[in-house]
Amino acid sequence: MHVLDPIEDIFALGFKLLDLLLYKFHIGLQRKAAIDPLNPPISLRELIDSCKQTYLNGKRKILSPYFKYFFQDPLVSILWWLQFFMFALKAAKQLGR
Repeated sequence: MHVLDPIEDIFALGFKLLDLLLYKFHIGLQRKAAIDPLNPPISLRELIDSCKQTYLNGKRKILSPYFKYFFQDPLVSILWWLQFFMFALKAAKQLGR
């Protein structure tokens, strides 16, 4: 079983796509060397496969309480997702490297 939080997964997917695009721009168009060549971002195919394995694997899924009970108490969920998003923005400084 896997606990899913679609909101967090969408944020993470967005940042991973942005990381891949910035990396490709940095390496491809600007022709600069990667800052960490041993740790490139995962490819688009790997991102898609990861989402498929998580959401379309046929196994029983459990939704995160922040997602599942959003309509019963949205404030708790919104505060959690804002905190998660702020943490993600701090990590965004490393995008494209």
